[in-house]
Amino acid sequence: MSKTMKIILSLSLLLNVLLVGGFAGRMIQSHRYRPIVAFGEIQPGLRESIRTERGKLAEIMRAENFDSAAFDAQLQKTTDLQCDFDRKFMVEMNKKLQQMPVAERVKIIDKMMSRGRVRK
Repeated sequence: MSKTMKIILSLSLLLNVLLVGGFAGRMIQSHRYRPIVAFGEIQPGLRESIRTERGKLAEIMRAENFDSAAFDAQLQKTTDLQCDFDRKFMVEMNKKLQQMPVAERVKIIDKMMSRGRVRK
């Protein structure tokens, strides 16, 4: 077998191994976090609004002349949105949890607690 052919076969084998490893890794990751990902889909619009308002809050804090009144108003707006999100999230999470078997609910809660989302 020629040197060129050995190089081509070696590269082909290497790429195939990387490709299979990538797919295997994706499969493992998707199954590992699947239950919690379902909750990430709750209130995506409100999540984006909170990010935007937090950005505005950061801009106020970075300003050369700190405006305390603007900061207080923006902080109130941001926390109101966060509270609204938390309330709606828990209602939606409750609906989803009610539809799950007990074993899956336990797995989800255990995973959330281990990731620091819920404190014991």
